[in-house]
Amino acid sequence: MERFSICLLLLLLAVPVNIRGQKLFVEQMLVTKDLSASQYRRIDTNGDACGLIKVQLAAVDAKFEGNIIPPVDYKDGEYWVYMTKGSRELHIKLSGYIPIELHLADYKIPLGIQPLTTYRLTVLMPQSETLSVGEQRRKVADAYVEGRQGKEHDYSEAFKNYMEAAGLNDPISMAEVGFRYMNGQGVEKDSLKAVEWFTKALPLLQKAAEDEDEEAQNELSRLYSCGYGINKDEAESRKWFLKSAENGYAQAQFMLGLEYEHGSGEDKDGQMAAYWYLRAASQGHTTAMETLANMYEKGDAVEKNQLIADMWYKKLFEIYTKQATEGNHQGQYNLGRLYELGKGVPLNLEKAKYWYREAAKLGDEWAKWRLDELK
Repeated sequence: MERFSICLLLLLLAVPVNIRGQKLFVEQMLVTKDLSASQYRRIDTNGDACGLIKVQLAAVDAKFEGNIIPPVDYKDGEYWVYMTKGSRELHIKLSGYIPIELHLADYKIPLGIQPLTTYRLTVLMPQSETLSVGEQRRKVADAYVEGRQGKEHDYSEAFKNYMEAAGLNDPISMAEVGFRYMNGQGVEKDSLKAVEWFTKALPLLQKAAEDEDEEAQNELSRLYSCGYGINKDEAESRKWFLKSAENGYAQAQFMLGLEYEHGSGEDKDGQMAAYWYLRAASQGHTTAMETLANMYEKGDAVEKNQLIADMWYKKLFEIYTKQATEGNHQGQYNLGRLYELGKGVPLNLEKAKYWYREAAKLGDEWAKWRLDELK
């Protein structure tokens, strides 16, 4: 364990830090009809219910100060900040940015935070830090592929959005269009069109990767690995894959964790696997969260610790609950599975069946299978 701790410290110190002094901008602060503050209520030290501010901010290391009842949770791209009744100020700090001092009276909330009320605060980063139109369209496509952000799995819709983004010269989307033509995913398989799009994407991806875009680095790694319309180069693929993980791309970090966990000989290192799973999980990568929870629960390559395992299961429970209540069948299935196994929540087969039924109504085959098994 000492070796793992030293490795962990050295690798964390190696993570690049950007020094900035730009301003954050408040786009809106308003009262909503969202029932989250009531459904997921939190009580202050006086026994009074809190209000909830959902802060939309495209950064994972923001800090909040004020009359806050901790912890501040980060869920699907937004912070959940619970504040005591009557709170009138919220301070937001983000490394490298000028702090925000938010006075609620400036946003027509003169009486401050009210109990069991949900507010939405949208904070924008400087234009240089925000997504281009092409990148935004690509994120919509990604959501269709992964079945998140309220979107169902729909490869056809994903392809349409990747095509729109590719038309706006987004290099990652160009490559994704190529992969979909190559595999016939969401569109009829067409090898010639796949090669055409890979050829278009390569020089733009190369430039973005050299500019330290971690997602472009991962995509470039995939291109060199498949060798479709491009000279296959495993060494070059490996180089960009490792850069992507080191620079913070969660999927690359998770895949690197898998390599360390399931490698052979000197390539197998359970503690390094746990490290990369942790980095991916800390960014909300749910498969990494579950893998890490299992490792701590079973004591695989890390010291067995049920408290840490339960912490990750509870985070998964929060994520899947949100997805399930938004009508996402994958979230409903995963929530049912947690209830069935008693992970992060007390075992409850009736609730498990309920969520499996909800997922099955939306065509989830795994949910139908579990319902049959639980009869």
